[in-house]
Amino acid sequence: IDETLAKDSSYTGKVWRGFAGDATQSYISFDLSNVSFYFGRDRLSWGESRFSSLILSEDACPVDMFRLEGEWGILKFSSFAGVLSPMEIEDSSRTIHINRYLSGHRLSFIPCSWLQIGLSETVVYAGENRDIELYYAIPFIWYHGIQLNEGRDDNTFLGLDLNLRPLHNLVLYGELLIDDIQIEDKSQSDKEP
Repeated sequence: IDETLAKDSSYTGKVWRGFAGDATQSYISFDLSNVSFYFGRDRLSWGESRFSSLILSEDACPVDMFRLEGEWGILKFSSFAGVLSPMEIEDSSRTIHINRYLSGHRLSFIPCSWLQIGLSETVVYAGENRDIELYYAIPFIWYHGIQLNEGRDDNTFLGLDLNLRPLHNLVLYGELLIDDIQIEDKSQSDKEP
């Protein structure tokens, strides 16, 4: 419950007597020896920079999701499938409700204490009366290949990040984000960067 949130022009929820509220963390988790399962609402962030990551940053709104995380020696894996807030588009004769979803998975390689390399893939998909796609909830599947095979025009992102700590108080990190991977060269739209 927050009085400042009630005055925020970007807040779209209910205001009651000058107060507003929002749940940013509410989930159930099950922890096994190397694997954790989460179901509920939480913020997501990947990469070194928690406040300005290219794909997932804690600055964004929390996501209602199912999440899986695991750690095996020098490898860390995380995967999630979540629901974003719907959009409404005014048409000349009606209001169209667009359901939106976000899924992602990430593998981090940590060969030593001063180096971490992460590879991630995410997909944003939406549509009128569209439901969550189960194939985007499968942790170890290539989203871009699935959306091509299913004939969908979903938006896939491939990310690579690096975290290097050469000295005790020095961190060097960077991210590369590739949006709409083009793997064919059959039409003019395939030549997009």
